[in-house]
Amino acid sequence: GLVEDKMPEVTKFAFLLERQINILLESVRATAMQGNEGAEDDSVQQEFVVEQMLHVALTLDYSDEVGRRKMFSLMREVLALADLPEESTKLVIEGLRTVCGGNAAGEREFCGIVLEAVAEVHDIIMGDDNTEQGDESFHSARSEISSESTPKKAQVMKKSKRTDEEEMEDSAMEDEKAVREIMVNMKCLHIAQCMLQNVQCDLEGNVHLVTMLNNLVVPAVRSQEAPIRERGLLCLGLCCLLGKNLAEENLTLFLHCFAKGHPALQTISIQIICDILTTHPTLLSPPPMPTNADQTEVEANPLQKPVHKMFAKALKSPEGDVQLAGCTALCKLMLTNIIRDTDLLKQLVVAYFEPDTQGNAGLRQALSYFLPVYCHSRTENAERMVAVAVSVVHSLVNMSEELDEEEEMVGMGVVAAHLVDWTDPRRVIGAAGALGTVTGKEKEAGGEVHFSLAEELLEKILTPGTSKEEKKIFISMLGKLYISPECAPAKLRAIFDLVNEVLENKIITDATSRNVLTRLQASLSKCITETRAQEESEKEAGDTVAATAELNNDDDVTAQPQTELDADETRVEEPDAEGTVVGDDDAPTEAGDGEIDMDMTGLAPDSAIQDLLDSFGDEDDPDLIADADTPPTSTHPLLAQVPLTVSPFITLPTAPTLPYTYKSLPSTLPPSSLTGTSNSTNPLDSSQPRQNQYVLSSTGHASNPMDIIASCRALQAHLDRTQQDAEKLLREWEEGIKERDLAERRRVAPGWLDREEKILQPERRSTPGQQQQQQDAQGQGDGAPANLMDDEVVGAGNAQDAGVSQMGAKSATDEGAELDRAFGGMSVR
Repeated sequence: GLVEDKMPEVTKFAFLLERQINILLESVRATAMQGNEGAEDDSVQQEFVVEQMLHVALTLDYSDEVGRRKMFSLMREVLALADLPEESTKLVIEGLRTVCGGNAAGEREFCGIVLEAVAEVHDIIMGDDNTEQGDESFHSARSEISSESTPKKAQVMKKSKRTDEEEMEDSAMEDEKAVREIMVNMKCLHIAQCMLQNVQCDLEGNVHLVTMLNNLVVPAVRSQEAPIRERGLLCLGLCCLLGKNLAEENLTLFLHCFAKGHPALQTISIQIICDILTTHPTLLSPPPMPTNADQTEVEANPLQKPVHKMFAKALKSPEGDVQLAGCTALCKLMLTNIIRDTDLLKQLVVAYFEPDTQGNAGLRQALSYFLPVYCHSRTENAERMVAVAVSVVHSLVNMSEELDEEEEMVGMGVVAAHLVDWTDPRRVIGAAGALGTVTGKEKEAGGEVHFSLAEELLEKILTPGTSKEEKKIFISMLGKLYISPECAPAKLRAIFDLVNEVLENKIITDATSRNVLTRLQASLSKCITETRAQEESEKEAGDTVAATAELNNDDDVTAQPQTELDADETRVEEPDAEGTVVGDDDAPTEAGDGEIDMDMTGLAPDSAIQDLLDSFGDEDDPDLIADADTPPTSTHPLLAQVPLTVSPFITLPTAPTLPYTYKSLPSTLPPSSLTGTSNSTNPLDSSQPRQNQYVLSSTGHASNPMDIIASCRALQAHLDRTQQDAEKLLREWEEGIKERDLAERRRVAPGWLDREEKILQPERRSTPGQQQQQQDAQGQGDGAPANLMDDEVVGAGNAQDAGVSQMGAKSATDEGAELDRAFGGMSVR
């Protein structure tokens, strides 16, 4: 592709990257020496260039061994540079991890190289300090030798004078040394942090990681400097992700850092604890069941209570960053079902609605995503929300009563609507979200979420001391619940009894709330009736199946005639013929004095059998044909012996409950508005013979092809008439526009549009003598038209012919006369 054509090979790219890194280091050092803004801007731009090249290096193909070795040596050398910025250092470590390979051997090599770079960085930064310490020791030793020959008094005075200067120098050197130590520790810890973010091996199985933990991370955690301690905690947390034993040992340390640290340290501790619990969720799992039969109680996990206390304290923190970090971490752990505490869930819901978190947009955004996803992901989560819904409403009502005039809070109706939506069983994924496709215990448990909420709300309404405002909110929530007959009959009956108790005790006085309870009562009554009818039908079906089984297992005497009657050859003994066989045409017949060896104990009497045979009749019997549509009025005694089996999977139809607004449809439909009565192809015309309707649609509507064609033609004619009317209306509209435009033009310039002459020109009047002269001039010339401005001025009359030539000569130079001759005389009044 185009990228492969434009990109250089790995070796060439490594040389280009090396040149840009050298330019970056020079600009960083120049900025440190000069300190002006221009050098700093150049350094920032060059750093951006190097970062983008390192991003490109992560996507290169290192199958070329020469290019891979060149890039490997470059990354190894650059990583040991102390002046390299932190973001570039991070990208260099990621590139080195890519170059080393993704296997275990490459990971061990990567860790060893990074530790060597850490040691080189430490030696580079602290190397000048060690040299100065050696010079100081040399100077002190030489001064001690020279001081032996000086007198004691001069020695004391010189010592006291030198002491003040040395103390100032020592204090300055100590400060500089402390700054250097902080710089080297921060740089080394940053390299270690980037390395730990790019490894996945076991901590205890990697010697390099154990060495780094003991020699670099643990001393940093014990440091008195806050930046070093915070970065050391980050590295220790990353190490805990690689080893469960180390995480279990240091989880208490992180909890202590949250309890005693400043806000930044608290945020770091929350993030570390969240990552540890996500990586090792068994740290909060309860201990195994006791093997001793006498010990039945299971002790809780000792780490569970401190972790819950930490998150509760973080949600109540006045610092917005700490509160946001605690909320985000708790949401992640609750979504993964690691933490199931209902008190923390209640605190999250209250924090979502309370006015104190109105300024923390990050917390509101995290909770707006977490709460619906948490409740709709599992039925158990929705049940936990049901358990805290009543207490949440109570807390928010009390909070709204204590608000100041300037503070604002979301309405309680919105809170109630959110709680009902979060606990809706139809929206739970996998269980109640597909009630029509899930059967069994999952379906029953998913449908009982709103029933549990209704039970909680009704019990709270019946509890003495509940305020009127809370009762009103609870009643509004009851009116929005989803009531389905999938709930257990015992719970349906319990909720029905609670509703009756509320109505009978007249706890609710306003008409709106009582109407809500009445509708709920009717819905519950309908569900109870349907459940009871279903149970009775299932019971009857079971009894029928049991009776059928008993009948089939009866004695052989009763079963033998029934079997022979169902066989292909049925033997019937008639009273007027002995040995007659009634069966197939191909069956052999024999007559004789012998009797058929058959026990007829279980059959009906002979007269009943004869009546059954006579009832079959003849196919040409007119009475049979006439009475074919007449239903039988009595049951034949032979057919009454055949048992009726009702399938338990078939639900018998029940009478539907019609609403008060039910309206019956008319028995005859009106004729179609698209077809006329005079059309001979009208399918609704009763004068025409009714054709066979054998075309069926997916909805069950039957029709004939001719009817369909007639309907399509009528529709086409209707569409054509509609289009013609629309085009006619459009033409009238356009003609009206033209007429209005023409009328406006006639009003502005009357007579202008009535003549063909559009350019006005001045007319010139001449005498017959002048016309003759013009014609002569035109005949003598080259055929060019005469110029109007060259004509002579006409005199006042024919009597002045003598002075005409003089007037013509004068007019050649008189411009005013020429204008008067062209445009007429102009008089001034």
